[in-house]
Amino acid sequence: MLKTKWKIIVLLFSLSVGLQAQVWQNFKSDTKDFFQSGSDLGSAVWHSGNDAKLQFALASAGVVALTLLDQPVRDYTQQHQTVLGDRFFGIDNYYGEKWYMLGGMSVLYFGGLFSGNQSVRKAGLQTAEAYFYTGVLGLVVKELFGRARPFTNEGRYSFKPFRLEESHRSFFSGHSSTVFAVSTVMAGQMDNLFWKAGWYTAAVLVAGARMYHDQHWLSDVTAGALIGYSIGRFVLERNGGHVQITGSSSAAQPMQVGFVVRF
Repeated sequence: MLKTKWKIIVLLFSLSVGLQAQVWQNFKSDTKDFFQSGSDLGSAVWHSGNDAKLQFALASAGVVALTLLDQPVRDYTQQHQTVLGDRFFGIDNYYGEKWYMLGGMSVLYFGGLFSGNQSVRKAGLQTAEAYFYTGVLGLVVKELFGRARPFTNEGRYSFKPFRLEESHRSFFSGHSSTVFAVSTVMAGQMDNLFWKAGWYTAAVLVAGARMYHDQHWLSDVTAGALIGYSIGRFVLERNGGHVQITGSSSAAQPMQVGFVVRF
């Protein structure tokens, strides 16, 4: 009886050590992938083809054209403030806020890592990649443009680069870009219409909330949405498409590197 107990203890200990080793190996592999994805993204942008450049030019022209609607849309949102609207558009206090986003992605990634669920782990890793690199790009672009936020009442064409002030970090919308990046990755995890609609609806609501709260212009949230969507799609396609949180994973596909907006 004593021998049997010791055999069970040794077996459990061996399994624990083996599990910890696997967890550590997966974590190291994911850390490497995290930084490699940034390198691949930079390479994709730097070596983008003519189609990607054309789409970027058209998207940029569209965003510039939308600046004509910035003030009318701002006037409308500020003239239609209601208690119901305050509650409805309170979504940006959670979805898009840094600590909630980091907490959610951490739960997703480490939950998958320690439970051994590779699909959940990969979904957590991909959302982290999309969120981080979208955020870094946003920080750089915000300072380069220095666009005044609507609430400053400086007007839609007020640009003061490198002010290092939150009041002049309007372009592009960080909330809109990061939620669209994360929503695009999450939407790609399952081939289910309601699942996808839920994630994109949440992203659209956040973009609307940023205008409702007078933090961004229409052109800011549009540019942010396009950039977030593009980076989210890049992360997905780099990993061969979706990985299915439930059910079997899709077959691995060759990595596609291209900074092309796909709708």
